[in-house]
Amino acid sequence: MENINRLQKEKCTGCSACAECCPTRSIQMLYDDEGFLYPFVNTTCVNCGKCAQICPVLSDVAAKGSYPENGYISVARDQQISFLSASGGGFVVFASWIIEKMNGIVFGCVMDSDFQVFHCSTEAIEGLSEMQGSKYVQSDVKKTYTEARNFLESGRYVLYTGTPCQIAGLKCYLEKPYPNLFTVDIICHGVPSPIVFTRYINWLGCQYHRKIKSYRFRNKTIYGGSYIIKIVFQDGKILYKNPMKDIYYRSFLDGLSFRTSCYNCPFSQPNRISDITTGDCSTRSLYSKFLPFPAVSSIIVNNLNGETLWAAVLDQFDSMEIDLEEEIKKNRQLNRPCEYQKACKRRLEMLNSSQFQEIAREISKNDSFLMKIYFSICVSIPQLYRKRIIFYLKKFTSRWPSIINLIDKKTGSKKEISEFVKK
Repeated sequence: MENINRLQKEKCTGCSACAECCPTRSIQMLYDDEGFLYPFVNTTCVNCGKCAQICPVLSDVAAKGSYPENGYISVARDQQISFLSASGGGFVVFASWIIEKMNGIVFGCVMDSDFQVFHCSTEAIEGLSEMQGSKYVQSDVKKTYTEARNFLESGRYVLYTGTPCQIAGLKCYLEKPYPNLFTVDIICHGVPSPIVFTRYINWLGCQYHRKIKSYRFRNKTIYGGSYIIKIVFQDGKILYKNPMKDIYYRSFLDGLSFRTSCYNCPFSQPNRISDITTGDCSTRSLYSKFLPFPAVSSIIVNNLNGETLWAAVLDQFDSMEIDLEEEIKKNRQLNRPCEYQKACKRRLEMLNSSQFQEIAREISKNDSFLMKIYFSICVSIPQLYRKRIIFYLKKFTSRWPSIINLIDKKTGSKKEISEFVKK
């Protein structure tokens, strides 16, 4: 067998490099029963072996990554950029430099009005807002590898952003280095199904008897954190939702809804394929200067190309060099993939069969009392003692690490927090 069928399904990341490189266009990316894209080889295949050669998993490109050189805790000095970003605004700063200073092209992930998540490109600063912010859904890269190569061949500068497996897919597809290419990957926990997300949005709209216009996974407008969901309805109503009570988001945070390959991801390790890696900083508590900010980025420089990009935009950040080894140790996905749990199979089956109400009951039964305790403590405890309280909460309640991010900073009244917990 000389085609991509050599790759075991459970190892396929869905990067689409095989389909993009096929000289006879014999490979299609099609959704399976769980809602993830996989390559399908049709009868026009001539078994040239190109797809298998390009595949990042079969070629073990992860083993060729670079160990990071430096790491920084950072937040964009432009408050508008940092406010609208999931973390510290690194993406927009990098992308703006590529467009404004280098007359380049930026590739990133967007979500359209039908809640389809995919990659596209922009040459305009105005186009960056749609790419900004976290989208916890696997993105379809479509034809962006080919588009990026065409721009690179014409001499244009390109910034391509995505998950580590998407960056690996791009680089394998290109087959050679380009001095005018910059790549930034995210610290990826795993990718849920886009079809499940669409079903959930439709179900959620029915629960509120309103059509949903937009769903933002991370929002900084209330409660001081960045893990608050913001849902805007077509009639203009806005709902701020507790992520630990949101069925889809909670399944993501608990690591129960990922693609099979995510649980054995070869890219969840210190050696990186991209020029720069960015995500939430897991050691922020060590750097008191940055504690006032609701969310900050960890920017990890992986190679010389990354150093060039970082040096070009350094003056646009408040930043400090971090203990890189400690960050890699604390930031789980920088050293190992998410662990497969016994509950994963059942939760994914429930999500795919739209048993959202049953999942909601399970979540409410397991966590509601604990969460009320969390919020009560953090509303009533003075700021002076909260850091120590949160330290022990993290230490003894590792099952719910994400909730700590919500209560890390006192921002609302007891009434506001109480109402928020009930949503």
